[in-house]
Amino acid sequence: AKEVYGPKDYPFQYDVVEVFIHVNGSKEGNLPYYEFEVTPFNQTLEVKINDLSQPFELGITTGAETVVTKTDKGWTGEFKIPLDKMGWTGDPKDIRGNFFGIFGKSPRTYWSLYLPPQKKAAFHKPEFFQPLF
Repeated sequence: AKEVYGPKDYPFQYDVVEVFIHVNGSKEGNLPYYEFEVTPFNQTLEVKINDLSQPFELGITTGAETVVTKTDKGWTGEFKIPLDKMGWTGDPKDIRGNFFGIFGKSPRTYWSLYLPPQKKAAFHKPEFFQPLF
């Protein structure tokens, strides 16, 4: 991980945990969906994806909170995401998404809860989102 970012640095370029969330109440189909990231230094990124050909709308204001705890064996991160600001009606079956972890420098390792194996990591695959509850 990198403790201080430069102007062209993003969390996904370093050690990071990500969650992608689609709320069925927000729109039919797979769009829009949201991406939330947290690093071992509690740096965050929130993205709203409306269009996969131009996927990044930075600076959304859902007000997600993160908590990172470091130990001698690694780190854990916790997301607190206000789903109502994303159009959630309160029905647990309406929340779909995926979780990811990206770790290391060379070689980097990529972990996904629901994606099939890939030759090159590509996380923006809403067709593979699964129920999160």
